[in-house]
Amino acid sequence: NTDRPFGHIDVSVADAGTTAETIRIGSDHVALEDMAGLLALGIPDKALINELLNTRPAGEIHELLVALRPNQGTFSISGDARGLEMTAYGRLPMIRNASGRFHATANGGSLSLATSDAIVHPVRMFRWPIPVDRLAGTLRWERHKGSWRLETDDLEARNPHIRTRTRMQLELRPGKRPFLDLQTDFRDGIATYAPFYYPVNVMKPGLLAWLDRSIADGRIPWGSAIVRGPLDDFPFHKTHSGHFEVVFGIEDGHLDYRNDRPPLEDIVADVRFHNNSLEFTGGTAGIYDTRLKALSARFDNLRPLSTLDIRGKARGPFDDSLRLLRETPLREKYGPMLLESIGGGDSELDLAFTLPIAQAGEFSLD
Repeated sequence: NTDRPFGHIDVSVADAGTTAETIRIGSDHVALEDMAGLLALGIPDKALINELLNTRPAGEIHELLVALRPNQGTFSISGDARGLEMTAYGRLPMIRNASGRFHATANGGSLSLATSDAIVHPVRMFRWPIPVDRLAGTLRWERHKGSWRLETDDLEARNPHIRTRTRMQLELRPGKRPFLDLQTDFRDGIATYAPFYYPVNVMKPGLLAWLDRSIADGRIPWGSAIVRGPLDDFPFHKTHSGHFEVVFGIEDGHLDYRNDRPPLEDIVADVRFHNNSLEFTGGTAGIYDTRLKALSARFDNLRPLSTLDIRGKARGPFDDSLRLLRETPLREKYGPMLLESIGGGDSELDLAFTLPIAQAGEFSLD
């Protein structure tokens, strides 16, 4: 495209014999879309190169330096990428306004990210684009025993929803499935933004709908996620070939677990996703003016979605117990005998609820 401005470009050829010819290209500024094919030299996976070119990458490359040695089949390429953009295609996410400095050879390379005010959207996993206020850290890749390894020791990200720090290693092995070893620690999360991060590619619609409706408020002061195993087997509950676990704390939570039940308020609990299960433990919460303690809740299975089992101890005004029986589906069974009942004083109850979530069903209380 001759309408697009280029910076100053230098090309030189150094011939030190028929086997050592070196072609050097340098530019202070060039449009990425005009150099995408050349930059793809730094990517080892041919299928990934095709996907990358189909994302219609755009942006600017400053301080571009390229050295080619055609007779030896080697190269090096480096530069400062600014305002990178690409559309989602295949395995690759949509990206807006990413920046970083890169260097690559035939055997490896690195990308030092220094990004602010960007947007990322892995469309196969998440429903909506995710804002990125800051993304900083270094990604490295290298050829290792015939395989390629992509890794980072410390990748920091933050936005208005949450802050994260990630350690990751991804192995691409010939004839084998990609193997991921990842740990992410997170803090300062806001529960109302949780729907941005539900992995829709592994969650059933019934569970997603329940989570969207139920989690109305809360803070996530701490948490950690681990994924280790072949990516094709995620979340590993069928093959037992890997480990998937997310644990985090929640404070000041609000859970509308069913439309026809009183919500749980002021929740404090620990939450754990493990392979195909979800559980809440060590919790306290409130219903009406009653406090719940030793509160636990569990889905034994997320795919297919099982019932939600809730256990706990309740202490509060006796009239709250009557309200629970009058104002929930339990009224059909107990309501007639309680119409004229009034209560006073406090009560203590051991509670055991079983709630169908995927579809409406019979509510049971022990």
